[in-house]
Amino acid sequence: MTTLNTPASKRKNWIDWMKSVGMLVIIWGHAFPAGLTSFIYSFNVPLFFIISGYLFKKENSAAAFFKKNLYTLVIPYLLLCLIKDFSHITKYWNNFGELINCPIGILTGFHTFNDAPAAKNLWFVYTLFILKIIFQFVGKKNRNMILLLLASLGGAYFMNLYGYNLAWAVTDTFAALPFFMFGYILSDRYSACLDNFISSIKAKNIFLPLLGFLLPMLLLLFVSEYNGEVRMFKGYYGYSLLLFLVLGLLGSIAVFFLSVALDNVRFKFIPIISIGTMVILEFHRDLYHPFGKIVKEYSTGVADEGLLSLLFSAVVLLLFIPIVMILQRFFPLILGKRKI
Repeated sequence: MTTLNTPASKRKNWIDWMKSVGMLVIIWGHAFPAGLTSFIYSFNVPLFFIISGYLFKKENSAAAFFKKNLYTLVIPYLLLCLIKDFSHITKYWNNFGELINCPIGILTGFHTFNDAPAAKNLWFVYTLFILKIIFQFVGKKNRNMILLLLASLGGAYFMNLYGYNLAWAVTDTFAALPFFMFGYILSDRYSACLDNFISSIKAKNIFLPLLGFLLPMLLLLFVSEYNGEVRMFKGYYGYSLLLFLVLGLLGSIAVFFLSVALDNVRFKFIPIISIGTMVILEFHRDLYHPFGKIVKEYSTGVADEGLLSLLFSAVVLLLFIPIVMILQRFFPLILGKRKI
């Protein structure tokens, strides 16, 4: 859930909106609203892998690639994991056998390791780094893309067939790669076409992109139940691999159309949320926890719980704005040196 440093004049506002809407849905999903989890999880994480693929650019050398990703992904990942797991580390500082589980899990990309907290929510960043390595060093030829896709789909299918849902960022790569590849190919080969398409639908009518948002979302709301609840941090795609891919694309397309509809709306806080997605991803559940108690206490049904949890998810997202601004001013390293 990261972007490269982009000059303000070249920033694509619709991308910032996609990331902001996506983070809202991520928070909403971790509120676990009754009756909506299958709907939310069918697209919330695939959306970010598509965005990440779209923003990915191959570097001219391996040295340039690793240097850039050291600052944009690796160092923020390690810092945020250590901050998040600090209480566990201090609790077992004098018990090496227990203490070592946490750093081992962080370094190897496990969600938890021997019941110790590890990568947790930042499994996404670990998986993303693996995907970037793959696409940096694999050629752009169609044959290579097809082989990669087949290996990914085969890996995801067999992992689920035999129940190897390990909550491990390495094996999560199988289910994530098709979405990253979709975004990468879209940017690498069809970026100009996409820009022209966005300009054309914006020029016609604001209701057209809104319709492009509502129709896929309504379809997703009804169809997602047939695939069950997706758990990408375990590499679990539900009942059907094909349905998982279709639903992930469908939800991402819906968010794309909504973001295009909002493209001319330039709130200053949208780029702030956009550059702070990794921090928000790691700590949003801590901020949402007290609101979750209110939702459970005052909601009277599925609709109430869904709307209240969405409202408080938006509140939590907005609460991160001053946090990200402070970090960007005083601790830019934790944001991957990204600038607003």
